[in-house]
Amino acid sequence: MAYIPTGLISNILSWLPVKPLLRFRCVSKAWRDLIDDRHFIRSHINRSFESKNNLSVILWYDDIYSLPFDSLNDAITELDWPFKYSVDKTYFLGCCDGLVCLGIGDENAVIWNPATRKYRKLPVAPIEYPQGYVGEPEILFAIGYDSVTDDYKVVKITSCDFSKYDSEVRVYSMKLDSWRKVEDIPRQHYIRRRLGGLNVFVCGSLHWKIAPEHSIVAFDMAAEEHRLLPGPEC
Repeated sequence: MAYIPTGLISNILSWLPVKPLLRFRCVSKAWRDLIDDRHFIRSHINRSFESKNNLSVILWYDDIYSLPFDSLNDAITELDWPFKYSVDKTYFLGCCDGLVCLGIGDENAVIWNPATRKYRKLPVAPIEYPQGYVGEPEILFAIGYDSVTDDYKVVKITSCDFSKYDSEVRVYSMKLDSWRKVEDIPRQHYIRRRLGGLNVFVCGSLHWKIAPEHSIVAFDMAAEEHRLLPGPEC
C-alpha cells in the first residue's frame, strides 16, 4: 500500500462531517490519535465555519433538537442529552463550537458534546454572599472560547439583590477544571436572568443585553474582563 503523508490525511479528514469522522476513529490507533488531537479538532471547527457544511442549529423547547444549518428542509433530530430525566430541572444555557452548556437545577452546569455524547459535570462554584443577605440569588451561566489559550470557559454570574450589591463573576476553565473569581459586574449593569439566555458569543467575547440602559455587557474570554458597549441606535 502506498504511503500517504499524515498531513494529507489530516487535511482530507478535516473536511468531513462529524459522524463519519467519528467512525474513522476505529480505523487505527494513529487515526484515532489524529482525530482526537486538539489541533486537528480546531482545524475541523475552522473548516466547518469556512465551508458552512458541518454547522447545525440547536433548538430548545422542553427537549433539545438539531437541524442542519445548510439544509433547513431536513428533518429535525431530537438529541439524547445527559440528565434528561433528572429530578432537577435542566436548562439550555448556550453553545459554542458544538459544545452545549446545560444547567442542572440552580447551581450546577454541564458541558456536553452532542457529537461524541460525552459530557463533563462542572464542579460547583462557591458563592460569596454579601454580609446580611438572605434570599435566593439569580444565577446564570454562559460558555465561550478563549483563542489565546485554546480553552473553553464557562462564565457564572451570581446576583444577590441588584439594587444593593454588585454581581459576582467566576470563570471555569476546561483545561484547568477549576473556577476562579474575577472582577464583579457593577450593580448598575445588572443582567436580568430572564434575559440571560440571550447571550451571544462573538469575536472572543460573550455579550448580554441589559435592560435599564439598553446597553450591552461584553465579557472578554481571554482577558476575563467585562466592558460596557452602547446599544444600537434606533
